[in-house]
Amino acid sequence: MQLSPLAIVGWSAAAIVVVCWLAVSLSAPGRMRLRAGWLGATAMYVAFVCLFLSMFLRARAGESTAAMIGSGFLLAFFSVGFVIAAQRTLRVLAGKGVGKVESATH
Repeated sequence: MQLSPLAIVGWSAAAIVVVCWLAVSLSAPGRMRLRAGWLGATAMYVAFVCLFLSMFLRARAGESTAAMIGSGFLLAFFSVGFVIAAQRTLRVLAGKGVGKVESATH
């Protein structure tokens, strides 16, 4: 069975979510926990975007308008979440304004 590039990215992002979840769960509050939390949140959005993009593409191929609208809405919603999480992750990884960025684990 050969996976599509979209599936590879999605499943890789899901694996990163699990690793970051374990890191956040097992570490004391601090810089590493904050970074792992935001990295995991961003990876979660990547996994969801891959899922809903795959659903949208299947709905388009099957010419299902209702499925395209539903999966398109979710794709747009989680894409915006990805952009916000990625921006905050980059700020935390760069060390800029760490005190001003809330934790991803709240």
